Amino acid sequence: MDVSTRRNNVSRFLRLSGSLVAGALILVQLASAQSQYPPLTFPNTWTQVAPEGFGDRQNSWAWSMSWFNGNLLVGTNRANECVVKEAAHLTNPATPYPPGDPNIKCTANPDLLPLQAEIWSWNPATTQWTMVFQAPNDIPIPNTNPQLYTAADIGYRNMFIFTEQSGTQALYVSGCSAISIYPGIPGARVLRSIDGVNFAPLAQDPGTVLGDMNSQCFRGAATYNGNLFLIASEPWALLEAAHPEQGDNAFQIVTSPTANAEEICVFNNYLYVSFANGTTGFSVYKTNATGAIPYRMTPVIVDGGYKNPWPNKSILSMAVFNGSLYVGGDGLRHGADYNAQGAELFVINADNTWNVVVGADRTLPNGTMMTPLSGYGVGFGWKYNEHIWRLVVFDGRLYVGTFNESTTLRFDNPTFLDQNMGFNFYYTDDGVTFNLIDQTGFGDKFNDGIRSLCVTPYGFFLGTTNQWFGLEVWQGVPPGFVAPAP
Repeated sequence: MDVSTRRNNVSRFLRLSGSLVAGALILVQLASAQSQYPPLTFPNTWTQVAPEGFGDRQNSWAWSMSWFNGNLLVGTNRANECVVKEAAHLTNPATPYPPGDPNIKCTANPDLLPLQAEIWSWNPATTQWTMVFQAPNDIPIPNTNPQLYTAADIGYRNMFIFTEQSGTQALYVSGCSAISIYPGIPGARVLRSIDGVNFAPLAQDPGTVLGDMNSQCFRGAATYNGNLFLIASEPWALLEAAHPEQGDNAFQIVTSPTANAEEICVFNNYLYVSFANGTTGFSVYKTNATGAIPYRMTPVIVDGGYKNPWPNKSILSMAVFNGSLYVGGDGLRHGADYNAQGAELFVINADNTWNVVVGADRTLPNGTMMTPLSGYGVGFGWKYNEHIWRLVVFDGRLYVGTFNESTTLRFDNPTFLDQNMGFNFYYTDDGVTFNLIDQTGFGDKFNDGIRSLCVTPYGFFLGTTNQWFGLEVWQGVPPGFVAPAP
């Protein structure tokens, strides 16, 4: 019997017995032992490999990463906090723009914000970075005289490699539009590249499915049944295309108009889809993506896993590890007490039973008590860890990166918050016992989140969010690791 099967059998037994705390002790002994190298630790195995913000503090997030065509590509998010605060100011004029944080630099006139998103490429032979693409600044800003322009893309949220039916491997890049601050301008675009150097938008002509999405962003993607699945947000939809390179009506919407799909992952021969709900909490469903549209979805976790009160409203990350699917939550709720906002981590087994791994105790509808397998409460015991933002498997271990709001709130209670500013980073060998790598944003309290993680032949790369001084990119190389010759 393999480790994954033994682990799931123990987990099922413990759920039936209700003894989940004791389960953590048993499951610790079932580590996968699949790793070839020692775990990555900080600071010994990590090196910062790009200048902050690629030399421009307005490159505030390393929003996406991909190893493609022999190079590491990083997509940026521009002037994130400036855009967020201007959007909030338009909704509620009492919200100040520019923001009051003295370390965030925004133009006094938001119409002059430098919002052209960028894609940077790292060459392993030279270890040099090159900007291979910058979004054009060609979208007219409404009601400006003289006429001003904004970027066609203000951020690149996701990069996904898809093998097209012709056999061509293409990189699809999910863009975001400035529509949140300029209602009426064109919505988000999707870029495509076959070489990692030249990028072009998919056709999005008016009157077609893709052309009429008019979403603020495109998000995550997955390959299932040979087709590309892609999430659009605000308005939300899950799209499918057998020939995504054709754009336009090559895509179809496969979810209900009222369903806010947010994250997807292929697991156990199904497509798993998470849906956001700010009231009742997230849900996770699975589908075989066949039959009538919208596709039939089978519930796996509902009502935010029954946390009460304040269930996590959405799922932001998914990864398959040790034969199970791990899903990381989003606990951020504006207006709620911070004790309620820590993120949770869940595990879904192959038989679709599930457990909370990191989070709060809860009572299930059948009256059974469920406690976190790891012993950690919400946010790994730090309530300001409000996102389990990235989950990636590297060298047989699951690595977990958070968003920590402590830095944003540092003026509220500096003595208390100063003990833990910056993202938190963990790894686990068995999915239950978590080891802290760092809780200081790799020594920079302004690195408040791990937004991208990428496995490459040259080690493990990590991209941060830092809306104050610009993103950082780090390379993790374990002891004994041998990279191929460039």
